[in-house]
Amino acid sequence: MGDKQPEAGQTITPNMKIRPWAFSLLVVLMIVPYKAMADDFKLTPAIGIKQEYSDNILYSPTEVKSDFLSTISPELVLTDKTERCELMASGRIDQRFYLHNSQINGTDQFYEGTGKYALTQRLNLNGRVYYSQDGRPGLDLLTTGLPLTNVTRERQNYTVGWDYRPSERNTFTFSYDYLSDQFNSLYYSDMEAHTFDLAASRDLGFIRPTKVMIDMNYAKYNIPALKIDNYEATLGFQRAFTEKWSLSANGGARYTDSVTQATEQIVQPFPPIPFFQVIPIASTETTGWGWIGALSLNYQGEHNDSNGSLSVIHNILPASGYSGATERTSFVLGINKRFTYELYGTFSASYYINKSSPGQFSTLKIDENSTSVSPGIRYEFNREKFLEVSYSYSITNYYEYSTWADRNAFMVRFRIQHDLIK
Repeated sequence: MGDKQPEAGQTITPNMKIRPWAFSLLVVLMIVPYKAMADDFKLTPAIGIKQEYSDNILYSPTEVKSDFLSTISPELVLTDKTERCELMASGRIDQRFYLHNSQINGTDQFYEGTGKYALTQRLNLNGRVYYSQDGRPGLDLLTTGLPLTNVTRERQNYTVGWDYRPSERNTFTFSYDYLSDQFNSLYYSDMEAHTFDLAASRDLGFIRPTKVMIDMNYAKYNIPALKIDNYEATLGFQRAFTEKWSLSANGGARYTDSVTQATEQIVQPFPPIPFFQVIPIASTETTGWGWIGALSLNYQGEHNDSNGSLSVIHNILPASGYSGATERTSFVLGINKRFTYELYGTFSASYYINKSSPGQFSTLKIDENSTSVSPGIRYEFNREKFLEVSYSYSITNYYEYSTWADRNAFMVRFRIQHDLIK
């Protein structure tokens, strides 16, 4: 699906490089405002140790291997809060070690920074920067239902926006989001996405919090040989029915314009060495209307002893690594139940339907369904240490190829953190 060509006999393996500049930049962004206006500054190092067993470590339909995986995750988090400003920067490195398949050992890294500044009492500015290099087999399985394997993804994500409240009941928001995914692989496509969102909401002033909302969204996806423009408009509401139960829902229409560019490679006999030139030969434009919607039901127990949520979403969304976007319908459930002060149980489940026709939102057909279920328990020794045990089962049906992949996984994780500066 990608446009990169490997050399003869080359094996595609993750190529990870630690990017200390990324976290160094976040640290500088934190230290400067801290020197000027420090109020509540925290520096929190942490380390996590995770042991897993999987009966399909590559999450592959054909190359099924079982193995034990150990992951060591050092992490550093900085936070700074004042009356007008909130800043956070974090960095984490995951070092993966396989017991019997050391050739796929890898280093994943994640850096994030967020900020919010109250320019006035009514106007807030916000932003987020995110960078990651991630090569975990089965990447994106639990977030999009489109698992990636045997590949490393370099992701950059930047968001800026504002929210303005002209009155206590009315709120206007705007955001711009940039996303870039790059793969060092023949089999996956790079992607660039630009998303603009403008929304307005009004509190109706009922006894229970009730809001109505209108949202307009424009997204542009750039994939090799494919350009997509997607326009959306929705109406919705948020309603707290009781102190424990709340519901939000929105629905509307979208208009999508896709342009597929067919190309061919021509050898140019340029002396002294011939070279390949990619020549566009034809383009196909497809347009169409469709519906979009989202529903979220939330429960919050007393004293935070339990909580849960169920969300259903249907929309046109990017398919990272695939050759385009997909029409995705997702069902996601999450439940937490506290049994004692230290011990509580967790349960999560998800079901994703991803479909796309060639020339519609993708250059190739996408027809995949993914299901995942994961129960677990967690014991918190105190606010700085916890132990977690979980089991998960996932299965993906690739209907276009009449095959499937599944995985049973067991996980034990211990994490400890400590505030050095507070």
